[in-house]
Amino acid sequence: MNDRRQGLLIAFVLVVLGLGATFLLFEEVETVEEHLPSREARLNDHLALLRLMEERGYNVRSVPALTSQMLATTEAIVWVTEEHLDLRQRNAAVGDWLAEGGKLIVGDSVPGPVDPFLNALIARRGDTQEALSATPLVGPYAHDDDSEYLDLAATPVGEGGVRFGCRVGDALAAVGPYEDGTIGVIAAMYRFTNDRLLDTEAGPLFWDVVRLMELPKDILFVYSESSPSLSELLWKHARPLVISSVVLLLVWLLHVSRRFGPLVPPRERAQRSLLEHVAATGSLLWRQGARDVLIDSVRDAVRHRIMVSRADWAHLEEQELAARLAEVASLPQADVLAALTEPASTNPSHFSRQITHLQQLRAALGGST
Repeated sequence: MNDRRQGLLIAFVLVVLGLGATFLLFEEVETVEEHLPSREARLNDHLALLRLMEERGYNVRSVPALTSQMLATTEAIVWVTEEHLDLRQRNAAVGDWLAEGGKLIVGDSVPGPVDPFLNALIARRGDTQEALSATPLVGPYAHDDDSEYLDLAATPVGEGGVRFGCRVGDALAAVGPYEDGTIGVIAAMYRFTNDRLLDTEAGPLFWDVVRLMELPKDILFVYSESSPSLSELLWKHARPLVISSVVLLLVWLLHVSRRFGPLVPPRERAQRSLLEHVAATGSLLWRQGARDVLIDSVRDAVRHRIMVSRADWAHLEEQELAARLAEVASLPQADVLAALTEPASTNPSHFSRQITHLQQLRAALGGST
């Protein structure tokens, strides 16, 4: 028994060692899966910056475009687009709001023409900002070699402002008073986009600007200059209505498509005799008052058959012709004469009998039934 226990123990140890060695062969590998940006991130290229502000306790409401109607209930605005439109009425309204005590962080335009919004603010004051270049420089902050710096002469920041610069002295941002309000201008807003915010280390600069301006907790975040399309507004604010309308449209289309009915049924292949068709047609014509039309056509067919098969009978008198036809067709002579000469009967059964006798005469003369 001891040898058996020792063998089982050795086998157990070997199994454990084998399993352990097998697990050691597996190497932990971490893979990075790239996910496509969300629809909200595709619309708002600065969504990451907005999320960072929310994580730091700010109540941020994002809009695609700034309108003058939004200013009445707004104390602070972060306007990150780099291409402001020359909308004079809107820009003048924003200037009035800023002069009355608003707080605004705005991105400077890309190099090229003078920013229309900032230029309107400068023209409103009627002076230039040479004094700003003499103020102390806060920093330095990380600065990409290929990123743009701020043109102090093209900013509406006046005396008492603060510059934020890099190691070589280029101004990356400026904050200062604008009448009763406060304005902060930041250059190269593309450094704050979703895909470059971490790589450019632009976060510390932005937070120092925010802290210096003492922004309130409720902020309006403007990430573009393009107004949303009608489809975007409907989907965002009236999604249940859009879905209900689509469902109702599908139900209506289904109802309309069904009212045409089923497919035409296949034709019946049952063969009907000529007498049945004659009876049905005679009944219809008799009800419509056109009995003579039918009986005359059948009589003409009988006389045509006489001309073809019994040409010598074609000129016989009615009585003699009726007698010969009665003999050929095995019908009473009176019935044959009535079928050939009498007017179409107004009695359905008599009318049908006249037609039947004429068809029998035509068949007896060699015609098809």
